[in-house]
Amino acid sequence: MVTGWRGEKDNKGYKGYKGYKGYKGYKGYKGYKGYKGFKGCRGAPKDLRPQSPNQLIP
Repeated sequence: MVTGWRGEKDNKGYKGYKGYKGYKGYKGYKGYKGYKGFKGCRGAPKDLRPQSPNQLIP
């Protein structure tokens, strides 16, 4: 599972965006491009990539 990530099935309630560490094994996670229903980070670029390589990539 993911830390601080709730409601990932319908991509709603992406509450703990700050604590999205680990993020390993997420289905369809490819470069995090144009994530649908990605609330809480509307101003994010389509190709959302973490500053640190450890943040999202296992």
